[in-house]
Amino acid sequence: MRSTYAGVDWASEKHDVVIADETGEQILAATFAHDEAGVRGLCRALVRHEVTLVPRLGREVRRV
Repeated sequence: MRSTYAGVDWASEKHDVVIADETGEQILAATFAHDEAGVRGLCRALVRHEVTLVPRLGREVRRV
């Protein structure tokens, strides 16, 4: 079974996603809207490509 990994850039208006295999070969690069349909589509893509790892990265903090 091959392993697939995803990187997700989560933002307030859209989410960019890259899915790659264990060799680093890109399988999918896509942008999803920050709404119910977009998040649903993002989740479907993760399931469809059998993503085994989505690392949790630090959250950007804005200082006012």
